[in-house]
Amino acid sequence: MSDGTHGQRMGSRGRRRFSRVRSGRLHHRNGTSSRWRAFRYRKATAMSKASEKRRETGPEPLFAEGVDAYLDRVTGISAQTKSASSRERMRFGFRSYSAAMDDAPQDGLHRKNWYLACPGREIPLRLYRPEAGDDERLPTLIFFHGGGWVQGDLETHDTLAAELAAHAGIQVISVHYRRAPENRHPAAIEDGFEVLRWAIAEAASHAIDPGRIAVGGDSAGGFIAASLCHMARRLGLPAPCFQMLIYPAITPDFSTESYRENAAMPLLKTEDMKRYWSDYLPEGADPLALADMPAAASDLSGLPPALIVAAQYDPLLDDATAYAGRLAGAGVPTRLTVVPGMLHGFLRARSVSPPAEEVFRAVCGVIREAMHATMPTVEEIGGRRR
Repeated sequence: MSDGTHGQRMGSRGRRRFSRVRSGRLHHRNGTSSRWRAFRYRKATAMSKASEKRRETGPEPLFAEGVDAYLDRVTGISAQTKSASSRERMRFGFRSYSAAMDDAPQDGLHRKNWYLACPGREIPLRLYRPEAGDDERLPTLIFFHGGGWVQGDLETHDTLAAELAAHAGIQVISVHYRRAPENRHPAAIEDGFEVLRWAIAEAASHAIDPGRIAVGGDSAGGFIAASLCHMARRLGLPAPCFQMLIYPAITPDFSTESYRENAAMPLLKTEDMKRYWSDYLPEGADPLALADMPAAASDLSGLPPALIVAAQYDPLLDDATAYAGRLAGAGVPTRLTVVPGMLHGFLRARSVSPPAEEVFRAVCGVIREAMHATMPTVEEIGGRRR
C-alpha cells in the first residue's frame, strides 16, 4: 500500500501474509494459524499449454495448488462460446463456465425463488435456508453476484450462495440486480437498497432476524455491497450488521500497482476492468462525483464491520487493500486477508484447489462468528487467532 499508516506493501513476487486489524491499523502477520495460514507456493513441473502461453508474457507467477488445473478447465470452456455476439458470448460463457466448475447442489437447504415487485421492474431473488424451524429467525446475508456488472445471475452463483448458507449457518438471499450496460450506475445499488428495505420490513414473514442482516458479494457484487452500505446511511435505512467483500472492485483508478503488475493475468485483465467500468458508469460521468461510490466517500466512520478477501495476482488487489485501510483508519472493525498465489475469482476453484477451499471455509467461519454473535471491537479482533 502506498500509505505506510496501515501497513507496508510487500513485493509482488513475495509471499503476503494474512492481515487483520489491530487498533484501527492493518498489520501483516508473521505467523500462521489453523484457519488463516499462508499457503505454500509451488512451480508446476509439467506446464500445461495455458501455462506455457502465460510464460510468453513475462516471469511465471507462482500459483497456488490447483490453480493451473482450474485454468486449463476454464480455457476449454471459453472456446465453446465464439459463435454468439459479444455480449451474449460473455454472458453465455460465464454461465457455461460456472456450471462446469460448480459441484452438485448443496443438500439440506430449502431453496425458494422470489420476485420483489418494485415500480417499473421486478427483482429476482433466491432464498437459501438451512434446516431449521420454519419460524426460527435466522441471520441473513443479502448476496450480490459478480460478473463485471454485465454478466452473472442467480444460476452462476447458485452453488456459492448455497454453500455460504450451509457452512455459515445463515439464510442467504441472492439478488439478480439490473445489469449494465442496459442499466448503469446506480441501478444495481438501488436494487440492493430495495431488497435491504424489504428484508427489514418483511423480516417476520421470511423468518429473518432484522437485527442481523448483512450484505456481501464477490467482485462487482462486492462493490454493490460496499456501495449499499453508503446508500443506506445516506438515506436513513438501518445499517447492515456486517459486510463481506470478496475481491471487490472499488474504484476505476487503473494507475495502481496491482493494475499494472497484474494487467495480463488469466481470468481478469486490466483491459477487462476498463471495459466493465465503461459499461457500468454513466457516460461522461466523473466517478468521484457520483453518490455512494465507496472510493469517493470522505467519511467511512460508522459503516458496518467488514471482511475483505483479496488475491495476490488480481488487478483488484489494491482496490481491496486500500479500502480495508481506509475502513480501519476510520475505526471500522475490519478483517483483511490477501491470499498468496491466487487469481481473481479463485473461490470458484475450490473443487480443484485445496487452498481455495480452505479460504472459503475460513470465510464461512468469520461470517458465522460475526452474525451469530456481536461483532468484536477493533481491539478484540487484533488479539484473536494468533
